[in-house]
Amino acid sequence: MHPRWRQGDRAPSWATIPAYLEIARVRGLVSVQVTNLLLLGPVLLLLRRWRPPFGAATLLFGMVAALVAVVDEFARWEVVVVGLAGGLAADWLIARLARWPNRTRAHRVVAIGTPLVLWASYFLAVQLRSGIAWPAELWAGSVVFAALGGSRSACSWSRRRLHRRRVVRRKPEAAES
Repeated sequence: MHPRWRQGDRAPSWATIPAYLEIARVRGLVSVQVTNLLLLGPVLLLLRRWRPPFGAATLLFGMVAALVAVVDEFARWEVVVVGLAGGLAADWLIARLARWPNRTRAHRVVAIGTPLVLWASYFLAVQLRSGIAWPAELWAGSVVFAALGGSRSACSWSRRRLHRRRVVRRKPEAAES
C-alpha cells in the first residue's frame, strides 16, 4: 500500500494493476515503436534518394514478418499477412503520391499512413485470433503513437533542410587618418 493512502481510502485505478501486467504493457508499447522504426526507417531512407518500384516495401515488410514467424514455427502466421498488408499500404501510398510536386509532404504522408494501416491490421488480427488483452485506449494509442513516430522520422530524415539566412557582417572601416 502506498504510504500516502490511509487504510479506508480507495486506491487509484493504476495502483490495482499488478506490476507484471504493467511491465508487459510497457514492453508491448516499446516493441510497437521499435518495430515501427525498424520497418519504416529503410523505406523512408529509400524514398529520400530514389523512387522505389511497386512491391519494394511489401517485400521488405513481408520478409521481416516471415522471418519473425519462422522463429515461432509459424504459430503466429497472421503476422505475415499483417506485414504484407502494411507493405502493400506503403507501396500504394508511394505510387499514389509519387506525382506530388512536394516530395517532403508525400514522404510524411507515407510515414503516417503506413503505420496506421500496419498496426491497425495487426491489432485486428490479434483480436480475431485470441482477443486483445489491452484496454482500447492502450492499443488505439499505440497505433496513433506509431503514426506520430513515423511522422517524426520523416521530419528527421527529410531532404529539405531549413536554412538560415546568412548574415554577412562587415568589418568596421578603419578610421581614416
